[in-house]
Amino acid sequence: MNDSGPVKPNTFYIINLQDFDKGNGTHWCVFLTSKSNWIAYYDPFGLPAPTDVEEYVEPRYEKIYWSSVKHQMTQSILCGYYVLCFIKYMNHSGNKLLRFQEFVTKVFGKEELKNNQKIREIFHLL
Repeated sequence: MNDSGPVKPNTFYIINLQDFDKGNGTHWCVFLTSKSNWIAYYDPFGLPAPTDVEEYVEPRYEKIYWSSVKHQMTQSILCGYYVLCFIKYMNHSGNKLLRFQEFVTKVFGKEELKNNQKIREIFHLL
């Protein structure tokens, strides 16, 4: 992960899992920093934060919450749209950890094909 300075609280960080000098990008993810000591990491494939993300947010953030629920189909290229949905959903007032849990379990389910169809409807994609 390219070091872009200190991590700021209550901020969304959109990241691509491919190094910036290796190509056009492979997969978009996002994490939200809290005002306390945790972050909410969202990967539409349901994977944990990579080591370089963990190292980037330490020692300020002690806990990384992430979803093991896979929302996106492996062959899908819609990861950036999932990230935008996450930001829109999380950018409301209220308990951010509860909103994170709701997003993971209620906004999208475990049926990846239905999730992709929902993304296409939200963003009016063909």
